[in-house]
Amino acid sequence: MAESKNKHGLMQGISFRKDSNTYRVRINQNGKTILVGQRKIYSEAVELLEKTRAKQNDELRTRLRQDPEGRILPEGMTWIQKDKAYEIKLRLGGGKQVVIGHSRSFAKAMMLLRAGLDAIELHTIVD
Repeated sequence: MAESKNKHGLMQGISFRKDSNTYRVRINQNGKTILVGQRKIYSEAVELLEKTRAKQNDELRTRLRQDPEGRILPEGMTWIQKDKAYEIKLRLGGGKQVVIGHSRSFAKAMMLLRAGLDAIELHTIVD
């Protein structure tokens, strides 16, 4: 897959500063643009960007929630080891978390999650 370029022909995430004659490496993290570093040589800037992106991908993989069978759980579903059950929590528009329920069965937990999402969607349409 070819890397996308910005309007100046540089890799996305890299910009050139004429005043300091350096390449700036920036990434997006949680909706914010963060300056990772500056390099005098373009190839070093590309290397820094690739290392930073790889680190971000590794962190994302470790944050994925899994159940004992290794299934990756969807957003809103968590495995509670001490209860040996799934917990369904959804976040409402104001950021408030609401516990929908618990289930020992993955299928029932998925149905609870779907029902909770449908209820929230219906509520937002009515309002």
